Amino acid sequence: MKPLHIIYIFILLFASCAMSGCSDNEHVNTFNEIENRIGNDPKVAVRYVDSLNADIGWKEGMNAAERARFDLLRVKSADKAYVRHTSDSLIRSVLGYYEKHTRSEQYPEALYYGGRVYSDLGDSPTALRYFQHALDALSGETNLL
Repeated sequence: MKPLHIIYIFILLFASCAMSGCSDNEHVNTFNEIENRIGNDPKVAVRYVDSLNADIGWKEGMNAAERARFDLLRVKSADKAYVRHTSDSLIRSVLGYYEKHTRSEQYPEALYYGGRVYSDLGDSPTALRYFQHALDALSGETNLL
């Protein structure tokens, strides 16, 4: 192989690594920004999350874990802004992911917000069940769901 080809291959590999890494960092940075906004002003966080959700291009490159975390942040921001949950479809998809990934840091939080959503919907038994599972997950119990 000629030395010139090696340089082109190196540049191509470097560019592809940089591009794939940037996407992950972009989402992580955005998730951290959403968390900060939720803590500072939940209503602003809801508007920010809604604008991201409307941007199909931003969500397009997400893997399942990133989609689940983003959707959990959507539920969380609405809850913290005192927006009453009127449907369980979003939290069900979040719980569907995290119930298969119980070692995730977000698993107990997903369970908690499952309880919050079902509480708003008036389904107290389901809400209490999710709250109890969240407590169990935090205390290290292995008998979850």
